[in-house]
This record gives sequence, structure tokens and C-alpha cells, in this order.
Amino acid sequence: MRYFILIILKIYELVKVLEEVAGRYGKTPAQAALNWLLMNSPAVIPIPGAAGWRLSYDDWRLIDEASRKLRLTNVVW
Repeated sequence: MRYFILIILKIYELVKVLEEVAGRYGKTPAQAALNWLLMNSPAVIPIPGAAGWRLSYDDWRLIDEASRKLRLTNVVW
């Protein structure tokens, strides 16, 4: 249970970063997340209209750093 709470807190941190970055562009957090995915991998196929703008490198880096904190390591199922 304790691990679950820690993950929820990390997810909340990522959501706050997505909200902050999305607000700068007048976009939703989901649109910012999709844009971040597009910048990470050309294999991502966006929803039409989601690719008409780009995050700045600094904003991409903020989201990337927040997402790296969520990476699970040493998980035993």
C-alpha cells in the first residue's frame, strides 16, 4: 500500500507539470503529453490536429524529467 501511495504522488507531480506546460500553450495536459510523446518517438501516430504545434526544448525537458521520476525499477510481482 505504501508503494502505491508513492506512485500516486509521483503521478500527481507529472500531472502538475503537464498542466503548467499545457497552460503556456493554451492546450490541455493530454495534448501536452501527446506532443511530448511525438517528440520522443516518430513511431507515435497522433490524433489529427495534435501535431500542429511543438513544445519548446525547455518544456519538453520539464515533462521528460517528471516522467523519468515515474519509471519503475526493481519491481517484484
